[in-house]
Amino acid sequence: MLDKQLIRGIVILLLGGCASPNTASQFNNSQLLEKGVRFSKCIDEQPHSYDWTHYNSSNRGITNPNKIGAIVHPNSDNIAKVDDKTISIRILPYIITKSGSIFYLLPEVPEKMKRITRYRSKEGRECVQQQGKKDLCTQIFKNYYPACQANSVDLAYDHPEFYPIVLLSVDSPDDLNKLEGDLRDALSSDKKIELIGEFASFPGNLRSMDAIIKEILKKQPSIFFQNFGATMKLPDKNTAETSSCTELQNELDKTRRERNELKQEVEQLRAENRELKTGQSSDHNKFIVVSLSNSRELKSKARAIQDSFIKVLSELKRKSWETRFTLLTIGSGRKVEKLLTSAELPNLFERGSTDTSIDGKINTGLQFGASDLRALADLNLVDETIQNSAIKSVLYITDNIRISNDPPSIERGVPLAWYEDGIRLTVLTTKGCDVWKKVKAQCSSWNDKSAFSKELKKFMGLRH
Repeated sequence: MLDKQLIRGIVILLLGGCASPNTASQFNNSQLLEKGVRFSKCIDEQPHSYDWTHYNSSNRGITNPNKIGAIVHPNSDNIAKVDDKTISIRILPYIITKSGSIFYLLPEVPEKMKRITRYRSKEGRECVQQQGKKDLCTQIFKNYYPACQANSVDLAYDHPEFYPIVLLSVDSPDDLNKLEGDLRDALSSDKKIELIGEFASFPGNLRSMDAIIKEILKKQPSIFFQNFGATMKLPDKNTAETSSCTELQNELDKTRRERNELKQEVEQLRAENRELKTGQSSDHNKFIVVSLSNSRELKSKARAIQDSFIKVLSELKRKSWETRFTLLTIGSGRKVEKLLTSAELPNLFERGSTDTSIDGKINTGLQFGASDLRALADLNLVDETIQNSAIKSVLYITDNIRISNDPPSIERGVPLAWYEDGIRLTVLTTKGCDVWKKVKAQCSSWNDKSAFSKELKKFMGLRH
């Protein structure tokens, strides 16, 4: 039988879908390297917006570039194995000014793209057009420009396909597995991984991404990669470009003969969920997940959220309600932590000290101070936490932080897999519901305490 976690990973990727290299937002490496690098203006993201269709451009530009460098793209989902000694990564180049400030390079997204419409071409490519006139299927942008804010990488996170690929090779498969594991762990902890050990000088004639990358690759790898004896190079133009979808296809080819076993495993998970309804399983059948984002939308509603939880949980305790649940939080460092379970509830006072009361646990545990969360991508972390738990439904309280109108397939995979497994995802958000509907979630937007409390009671099975 296939390992359950491997099976679930394949199911998630299958349901999320693979982005074709011909989609409107994706280029092969050769196309990316041909793009220009200009400094006449900079790209300025709007506050609380991480969508490429919402940005401002400024004519400030960068007038004194001095050094160049690059980090590994912070989205670890785009690390892919090429062979048993090589992986591909995407890199995010940056410019250092004479004052020492770092400005990451961002793809130019023209103003006209704010009003685009999408369509599917005869060849199956997803394309965009401007007022029905111009085919933009392969020409989303022409140049890279520096970000207006120093050290800002948020706008780059959700679109790694706009950044070039570099190959890392080591001496043995064991070294590669260790390198890939350490690299993913570091990126999941929001660490910036430098590509090279020292900055490269900025010659005045560097005006293309190809020239930038080649100058960077003349330098020695950073200590992180030197520890594994890794060497770096650009993919050969005559070699098929590596992507996470290529890796997935190879995995699917190897496991196709085990398809029936995959179906049996899915059926077993569904059977476990059905057992919960009859009380035959000891697992919790409801999970409540609270995103502790420090955005203005959630922080301003912190008291309403805390009061509603205290009221609902106190009512469950008084009525000896038999709903089994686990309350999780996603906090700084994108860490998922267990705050409270239904098994603990009968032993807690309604009011009192932190460790022994409902209000103490809620007021202490629901502190909205995390600045690094990603609403849809964070569900991957939740899925890892609840692996092997027979669950019936998930309530997710979020603010849609860093969520794209057109999320990448790897982010859509988890909610779609839950839907396929018969797990109902309900989202309570301070923003809109359009994206959540695309991933088969039930969604409600709320602004006041009454609406939030009503939805929480409904999820817990209490009358409202």
